[in-house]
Amino acid sequence: MAASRYVESELRYLEKWLGPFAARALKKLERNPEAIQPLRKALQTDPSNKVKYELADSLINESSYAEALALIKSILAAEPDYAKAHYAWGRIHLHEKDYSSAVQELEAAVRLDPQFL
Repeated sequence: MAASRYVESELRYLEKWLGPFAARALKKLERNPEAIQPLRKALQTDPSNKVKYELADSLINESSYAEALALIKSILAAEPDYAKAHYAWGRIHLHEKDYSSAVQELEAAVRLDPQFL
């Protein structure tokens, strides 16, 4: 029984740390839908802005804009200078054909991190 608990503990640890890496690998392989689940799991144990952004980016790629926007707003509430979140919000505005808002967010992303684009 103790060995089983140890194995379960180790699996949770691996999911926490490998989830975002696995998701990034899946995204690079253009298997974006498969990246979402590991990121959701990772977010449960690591609610960092980095994991939130990775999930929001994947959701945008799958046209799940409302859920992505909620994550982006959460990121920017905690860290207003998070350039990638501004970029992601700009992408959502582009999808909505709100071009002036898109330009504002994309300019904010570049202003905050000139190397970003």
